[in-house]
Amino acid sequence: MMNDLEFKIRTMFAKGRNIVYYRLIDTRERAVYIHVLREYRKSLVGLIQEIPKENKERDFFIKLINIIKSKVTPEECDETILRMKELYERGI
Repeated sequence: MMNDLEFKIRTMFAKGRNIVYYRLIDTRERAVYIHVLREYRKSLVGLIQEIPKENKERDFFIKLINIIKSKVTPEECDETILRMKELYERGI
């Protein structure tokens, strides 16, 4: 059985992968993803405060936070999502 923290961690991994996937197949303007990226970053910041420091997922999420600027602009959306994709491909 999965505890609450494990569930939150898996959910955040899934959200990040979904952002990458849908941006790559989506034809909407990139500006649509500003709010998605900002909200995802905000959720990550909240989550890492709950994760113990020795947890490897915490380090991965910190790397994601560093990739996603708190005030990401429309011009930065595509590059940010591509950098997220590279990080997800490398794994933890």
